[in-house]
This record gives sequence, structure tokens and C-alpha cells, in this order.
Amino acid sequence: MQIDQHNFLSLLSTGVFDTPLDVQPMSKFKWQRLRRYGEKENVRKYLDYGIQRSIYSENLSLDERRSDREIYDLRSLQYRHYLNRQKPLSRFHNSYLRLKMSQIFTKEIHEIDTSIESLALLDIITHFLNRLTEGILSFEIVIEAGLFLQQKGDKVNFVRLEEHISKLYLWKTANLLGTLLVKLFHFSPEEVPFFKKEDSRWRQVVDHYFQLSFEDLITRHHKERAYQQLYLGKHDHSRISAQRGRYYARYHHVEALSSYMANIVNSITQIEE
Repeated sequence: MQIDQHNFLSLLSTGVFDTPLDVQPMSKFKWQRLRRYGEKENVRKYLDYGIQRSIYSENLSLDERRSDREIYDLRSLQYRHYLNRQKPLSRFHNSYLRLKMSQIFTKEIHEIDTSIESLALLDIITHFLNRLTEGILSFEIVIEAGLFLQQKGDKVNFVRLEEHISKLYLWKTANLLGTLLVKLFHFSPEEVPFFKKEDSRWRQVVDHYFQLSFEDLITRHHKERAYQQLYLGKHDHSRISAQRGRYYARYHHVEALSSYMANIVNSITQIEE
């Protein structure tokens, strides 16, 4: 694991879950790149808070310091958009799975012993899959899942959640999410009931994404954005997302294929326009 990758995960773990981990010295350029990536991943405040609590904080000029109260409030609000929803925030590309998800929500909401928290956690897992099919390993969603389990996990009906996961063929996705919480953010397996066994490819998945992100993704994003605005239009973004999403296809073959076909149709539509 590269130093900047190691430091990013260690500082994020400290900033989000109060887990103190070793941080290694880096050049000023790498520190700046680390914080830019935190901005892109929408976890900059947590990352800065982790830096504040590290031994290197005095050597870095942070724009502003995060108070304990600010981070406490941020953690409590991180997953609020998944709660008390009549319809899921996430959305399958596959029409059959989209219908199944809608039926699960409708049935659960009308149960006598409704478990809103179970629906919210199912929505988080599905949203994690949504980003995978776009070629993005979202640490923001991993954090949402971890905070939700810590703060709301005792209210989740995990027996019912497992039934929902099986109906939507989400076990590989859920297990990857659980593996990342256990291996990267040091949750115990007992804290993540949908974690069944360690995903043998989790390290390759993380390394692959960081290779894209740290060394290439930010620069490529700006080039693609300028290029598509000047010449190709939005269809180029759809094509790029489809290419990157194929790497994660093993985690849900049906949804990956549906997403790929949707991107192709979208690309063709954009070209015609």
C-alpha cells in the first residue's frame, strides 16, 4: 500500500471513527494531493479532522480547524437522507430489480413491525452498488454505512435485511462493503452482520481505485470535461463510466450489464443530438 493511500485511510479512520492509526511523513505535494482527493470524495472535513489529531498537523496550514462538536454533528447527519423514505434513494438500472426494490419498500412500510432502519441500510448497500456500476468505489458511502451501523445498528432487523439482500442478489456487494469496513476501518465482524467472509479481492479493488484516483482520475476528469464540452458532449462521460464500471461487474452481473446497456443507449442518444 502506497504511503499516501495508507495515510488517507488512516486519517479518515481517525476523523470518522476515532480510530488512531499510524501516519507516515510525506512531501508537501502529497499532502496537498491527499486533501484534494478528500474534497473530491466529499470527506474533506473528516480528513482535516484526522489531520488535526495527527502529529503532522503543526506542519500543515489547514484552512480552518474542525471542532469536536462540528464533527459529532456531521457524523449524526451523514446518513440522514436515507431515513424515513417512502421510496429508495438508490435506483437499479435493471427494471426487474427496480420493481423488486419498490415492492420491498412498500411491503416493509406497511408491516406492523416496520423496520425503517432496515430499509435505510438496504438503500445504503444499493447506493454503494450504484456507484460501483459507475466505476467508483465510494468511500463516502462506506463511511455512511459504518456510521449508520454504529448509531442505528441496534434498530435494524437483520433477519429481514438478509431476506431483502437475497431478493436483490446483493450479497457480493454487501460482503465487499462489509469487508472494507472490517479491513480498512477496523470494525469487528460482529459489528457488520452482512459481512459473511473476507472478499479475497478487496485489496486489488482498493488499489485499482486508488491508482485511478490519486495518479490519474483528477487530471483525466479535467481533460475529459474540457474535451466533452468542446467536442463530444455527454455521451463521452457515459462511455468512460461504462468502461470503468466493468471492473466491478463481478459484484452484481445483472445490474452491471443493465448499467452498461443503459450507458450505450445514452451515448447513442447524445451523439444523435
